[in-house]
Order: sequence, then C-alpha cells, then structure tokens
Amino acid sequence: MKIFRASALLSLVAAECNWQQHQKPKRCKDIAFTMEKTNSWVCRDCFNYRVNFRTDQLQIAWWWTSEDFIYLTFDEPVSFVTAAYPVKDAVLYNQGADGEQTYRISFESHFNPGDKRIDFNIQFREDNLTSVVSAATICPFCHPVPSFIVNVAPQALQVQVTEWRDVDLIDTNGVDRSFQINHQQFTNKMNRVKKFLEWTDNVVVDATYDCTLPYNPQKFLSDSYTQWQIENNSEIEALRLDGSVAATCQLIDLMEEGIRELAETYVCLDELPPRKQRRLGQKIDKISNAKGPQCVALQSSP
Repeated sequence: MKIFRASALLSLVAAECNWQQHQKPKRCKDIAFTMEKTNSWVCRDCFNYRVNFRTDQLQIAWWWTSEDFIYLTFDEPVSFVTAAYPVKDAVLYNQGADGEQTYRISFESHFNPGDKRIDFNIQFREDNLTSVVSAATICPFCHPVPSFIVNVAPQALQVQVTEWRDVDLIDTNGVDRSFQINHQQFTNKMNRVKKFLEWTDNVVVDATYDCTLPYNPQKFLSDSYTQWQIENNSEIEALRLDGSVAATCQLIDLMEEGIRELAETYVCLDELPPRKQRRLGQKIDKISNAKGPQCVALQSSP
C-alpha cells in the first residue's frame, strides 16, 4: 500500500540554515511517495515501512550527507522497534495534542552510497496496526524541522538538460549510434531550450522565489518531475544502451518529455520577455523533430 503526504503541515517553527557554512537548502524534501507499508514478522503488533529512493532522482544529491535526517510523522501513537542499515537510530522528536507523533531518523556516519540510493526497512509497534505515515521528509541537519515546500537546486536542473543534450549513444557493443538520428539538429534544438532555461537565474526556480507566472500553474512546484524521473530514469539508460534504431528514436521522445515535465514543474516566466514566454513550449515540442529520416521511416512502416 502506497502512502501519501498529509494535507496539514506540522506547526513547528523552522530554524534558518546557514548557506555559506553548510551549503544546505532552507527546505526539506517530501519522500512520502517513495515509501511502502508492509507486514512485519518481528512481533504481532508490528508493521514495517520500506523507504527506497535515490538522492539524484529527488534532486538532493548536491546537499545530502549522512549527517542529515529523515522525519516520519504518524497519525497515531507508535513506538520504534528496529531498523535496518544504514539507519543509526529513530527517536521521538515531536508529539501533537491529537496523538500525532514525529520520529527523527539518523544515519550511520560512514554511510555514503556510491549509487546514491537510500534503501532501508524500519519497524514500529502499535496496538491496532492502523497508524500510517501522514508525512515524511528528508531534511538538512542544520534545518531540523519537517517542511513540505519543494526545494531544488536550479543549477542541477539546468545541468540535467545539458546531460540529455550530450547523451552518450554508444551501445553495449561499442557502436556509436548518433548516426541513427539527425544528431546535429538534436544538439541545436536542445541548446535553444537550454538558452531559455538560462535566460536569467529566475527561470528555473524553487519555492524560495515568489513566482507570479508559472509555466504550468497546475504542476508548478509539485512532485511531478521527481515522479517522472523515478518512473523513467532506468528506461532512459536501457534505451541508451540498446542498439536498435527504435530504441534511439524512443530515447529522443523520452528526453523531450522529461524536459517538458521539468519546465512544467520548475519554470517561472516572470522575467522572460512575452515573446520568449510564448516560444519556450514551441522549442520543447520541436526536440523530437530531430529524430531524423530513420525514425520517420520506422514510424511510417506497417
């Protein structure tokens, strides 16, 4: 059973994080959608949550270290039982008047995953087994208060566009497949989109910027792009390593979709001239036009 973020926020006063000293964000990141509740065999009244995500997929790899914390808020009282590595401990951090409890989870100091994956099981005890996590965040240690405002590093998102532009199309046999598409046209179209996203520092933004004209108001500062990455990153890598023309064509479509999702989630149009506001979406939609004649022939074949 998947769990979801609570609509009500914890009424805790946030402490400011020192950017210069710690190079940490001022906000936490929602991780509730990365968790799953399962049965536990530790005791009759116990239940288990598996936490499983990659820091690069959540756009937190630039700041996360083992010093930072995860906060889990339960809608009913529970007691911590045990947790698997890399968890060091889980302590009761806050308790609300209505029985809501928040636990702070710390990591072993030497934990530094090479694949950027945080994956562990944690178990709690409750009499009737009905309690669920109503909120879950990962937070920098110098800002030890759960908060649900999405925070990203705009520069990291811009770097992602560059990485897609420069995608390595050498397959597992060592064959360069860039000839399967109009590679120069693809690079040029990606560069044009990249220029839009770098027009000013306030095009790709996080929640600290007061945006009045989001590119997509319905998705702005949601978890839409993060969810897209989790669902598609492995497929992007598989398509990149596949030797077929069809895989290369599909890869271009998927990267265009990813850039569109990024723009809809994090792009603010406030400081773009009106002409550029209108043209950004057009530039994104034209990325897949660079797939070239082999892709076109493949699509038109019966």
